[in-house]
Amino acid sequence: MNLFGDKEISIVVDEEYKTPAAPKLFDWLGSITTKKNDMRSESMKGFEPYIVNKGLGQSEDTVGFANIMNRLPNIPKEQQYLFLLYGVPKHRSYVKWTKIDKFDKLKEVSAKLGYSDDKAREAILVLGEEGVKELLYVKGGVPKPIKRKK
Repeated sequence: MNLFGDKEISIVVDEEYKTPAAPKLFDWLGSITTKKNDMRSESMKGFEPYIVNKGLGQSEDTVGFANIMNRLPNIPKEQQYLFLLYGVPKHRSYVKWTKIDKFDKLKEVSAKLGYSDDKAREAILVLGEEGVKELLYVKGGVPKPIKRKK
């Protein structure tokens, strides 16, 4: 009984009635490159051609297949998956995803300004690319004033 004198009802959920989760990106990539098992019986919801092509574009072995699929974006997902499944040769590759680093000059900016890494990240975002270049590559004392034409 609860505080109001009502009987409490407990609901039991059986594990067999839960729907299986849709396959994730690396499940699709593993299916295409290493396992070579057809996952079409599972939901095609998790298959995003753009992201899968981006994953395949990270390796020299599969970049050509990703390029072909990027040229044909309007064909159905299932046909794209089948092309990649049967076209890409079976291989095991552990290629790291390339990431764009906005803060490649982080150590230089933090040393020049005497900031911590967190404050240097904020300074890089505020200054922008040109501001960071100007900050790091100006040497000497006081910068000369800009001469303007009248």
